[in-house]
Amino acid sequence: MLKILSTTLLPSSGSVSLNGIDIVKHPNQMRRVLGYLPQQVPSYPQLTAFEYLEYIASLKGLPKKQVTSQIRGLLERFSLNTTGKRRLKDFSGGMLQRVGIIATLLGDPKVIIVDEPTVGLDPIQRVVLRDVLSELAKNRIVVMSTHIISDVEAVSSNLVMLNHGRLAFQGTTDTLLASAAGKVWEYVVPTNQAPKNLTGISSLVQRSDGVHIRMVADTPPSKTAKEVSPNLEDASLAILEGSMKK
Repeated sequence: MLKILSTTLLPSSGSVSLNGIDIVKHPNQMRRVLGYLPQQVPSYPQLTAFEYLEYIASLKGLPKKQVTSQIRGLLERFSLNTTGKRRLKDFSGGMLQRVGIIATLLGDPKVIIVDEPTVGLDPIQRVVLRDVLSELAKNRIVVMSTHIISDVEAVSSNLVMLNHGRLAFQGTTDTLLASAAGKVWEYVVPTNQAPKNLTGISSLVQRSDGVHIRMVADTPPSKTAKEVSPNLEDASLAILEGSMKK
């Protein structure tokens, strides 16, 4: 779906429009305003971060005078301003991910699509990125794909869940949580009785008094199970497993 939205893949059917214009027939309408971060960040290992970003800016057709200060500001915001003449080949995976994020934001795009943007980032940089995306989303379209539920909770106002390419849910976080109300249970079993079948289990934690199990089910899975308020992981599991049964 992200490749279709970013005009790098043609859909087999259907259409996508931006401001009423079909971007399948007119892809440049999207490309002019797009910042796209794929899951695998493309890079040139012999370049420094600054050189690489200057190159990306030139591909976007951005004036050099305009982007130099923007590159410096973004490098500082994502804690890469001290990398100096280090080549990208010497960067860690998390550092390369941050370079990719900066490249996506160059030119102040009005539509931002990011695929698993927090992969490889440390906790501090994940917070920085989530803050940046939240701020940008106030007056831009920001589409983020992720399997990290905490990122969804921190950034997204409208959720779309796909299961094997089909729409399983669309709505707000509150609507998603409400869909799992009365279906989440917690109970404890001895270590040697931990279930082998993990269907419906959203959390399984070993502690001193046994294995603490958090499970999504229509009825209590155990006599000792207590109903608890759902979190986004519980609700997501309920939606995805429910859609697989249909």
